Amino acid sequence: MLYVCSKSVVMCAKLSEKKSTKPSSSRRYKVASKNQVVEDLQMPYETSIQKLEQIRHGMPYSTVETLSNRAELPVKRMLEYLGLPQTTYNKRKREGERLSTRDTELLLSLYELLEYGLEVFNQDHALFDNWLRKPNPALGGYMPESLFDTYTGMQEVRNSLQIIDFGNFA
Repeated sequence: MLYVCSKSVVMCAKLSEKKSTKPSSSRRYKVASKNQVVEDLQMPYETSIQKLEQIRHGMPYSTVETLSNRAELPVKRMLEYLGLPQTTYNKRKREGERLSTRDTELLLSLYELLEYGLEVFNQDHALFDNWLRKPNPALGGYMPESLFDTYTGMQEVRNSLQIIDFGNFA
């Protein structure tokens, strides 16, 4: 698992690892440490300031595809979450452009949320995907994935996942 967020989320992930019934060797994701390359994506920061610098620098458009593959979601779906048209994505990726500051931060936040959700659902992609696409009473009747367009919405989804992670159901 790749967490590049606050220590509280990393702590939550560690708690969920302890509760998991699957052996650790079956996990697809590993915790990234400073300057560790995870597949073809490098997250060279440990602190919030280092993360901020990376966000300001922007990430290549090809990162969308990398994160999409790692989250086992279609690129089209990730682009919908980011509010990016497919044609714009294709053109900018081909030209080697970098994501804007907003899109980089949104992409990283979304990826962290998806990673955390998979941990909560013990890497069961089908179950997690089903949860994302069903109206949720804890979220005012909204489908969790419909809230991915704003940081506030993503935080509400994270709060619901934390409730599930700590033994309550949302």
